[in-house]
Amino acid sequence: MIATHNPITNPAMKTIQETLTGIVNRVTYHNPESGWSVLRVQPFNRPEGQETVTVHQTKVFAGATMEFRGA
Repeated sequence: MIATHNPITNPAMKTIQETLTGIVNRVTYHNPESGWSVLRVQPFNRPEGQETVTVHQTKVFAGATMEFRGA
């Protein structure tokens, strides 16, 4: 995942938290029972790029504009 803003270090987790905002181009995998999905996202700050995002979201579809936060 690529950060659209400066990464913020979370001392409790000792990981870098990032934010990615973009358009979901493809739902690679979705489990309707658990809500886990693997998505291909086109970031707004890098329209020629693609990022893979794993997310727990019950309703997700291609063409959606979403913001993701995590490591």
